[in-house]
Amino acid sequence: MTALVPAPTVPARCGLRNLAAIAIAAAAAGFLYLQFDPIPSGISPEAAGIDVGTLTAELDQSAETTQPVSLEEAGDEVGGSSPGPLPIVPAPARPLEGRAALEHDLARLEQAHDRVSRLADYTATFCRCERKGSQLGETDVTQLKVRHQPFSFYMKWLNGDVDREVMFVEGQNGGEMLVKLGGLRGRLLPTLHVNPNGAVAMRECRHPATEVGLLHLTRRMIGYRRRDVAQADGITCRVIPDGQFQQRACDVVVIEYDRPELSPDYRKTLHYIDRELGIPVLVKSYGWPAEITGADPSRLDETTLVEQYAYTNIRLNPGLSVRDFDRDSPHYRFSR
Repeated sequence: MTALVPAPTVPARCGLRNLAAIAIAAAAAGFLYLQFDPIPSGISPEAAGIDVGTLTAELDQSAETTQPVSLEEAGDEVGGSSPGPLPIVPAPARPLEGRAALEHDLARLEQAHDRVSRLADYTATFCRCERKGSQLGETDVTQLKVRHQPFSFYMKWLNGDVDREVMFVEGQNGGEMLVKLGGLRGRLLPTLHVNPNGAVAMRECRHPATEVGLLHLTRRMIGYRRRDVAQADGITCRVIPDGQFQQRACDVVVIEYDRPELSPDYRKTLHYIDRELGIPVLVKSYGWPAEITGADPSRLDETTLVEQYAYTNIRLNPGLSVRDFDRDSPHYRFSR
């Protein structure tokens, strides 16, 4: 008779070891998932020729005086088709002052608005620095895509909350923006739906995000300039030809007001108009020192900066598609 041999058994401690190994592996995988993002979508700042640190430093140093300032950031490009023939307001051949300077600047801004309104779309590197209360924020550097019909934009942060993504498409998502935070929060939290005019969105900016872009910028500047031309007295305006911004030829326009009654929002504004593109590419606005806590009269411009917006690496009419503003695009993280 054959003896019965009991089936082999696995010691309990071996089972515990296996469970411990599985737990350690899972914990390691979770740690890696939370600590490391996948390869960022789109073009990296380095591949696009953008040195974020140098760019923000140069913006902080630029235009603090009323003289043209040469910035030395390479990588600007102009691509796509032209927006079509327009009546041309020629760039000034010599410096202009007074009412003639105001009227000339208004005419060029209206021309810029016409030019931009004819574009189907464009991309740019967008830099924004704004004061909220008494605090001047850091300069945000983002990749920007804009389409005019229907109005849509996509932004991706290159510094600060790196890889944060924001998308807005007129007529979609209940009029709200899609926001995917960067870093660890973006890994843990789902895509957020944010009212662009709500308290949460406005906590970080002076103007609604839906006013981003060259069309809204030129429209707002035209409103101020028409007001200036109408009153003129107490306003100093100079147009200085042959300045430079990002190694591109620009005209510099400097406007200063004698008293707050003439311009409650700003004491001084300064903008650069790209000679080739015919559009403003850098705008700086300064407040009244009495309204800004800690403003030092001896360092007036430095301590009263209210807003700064810059557009570099501009590509006009690159031919963006519906997919560029699709939340389910594999190039974006909104569906994750």
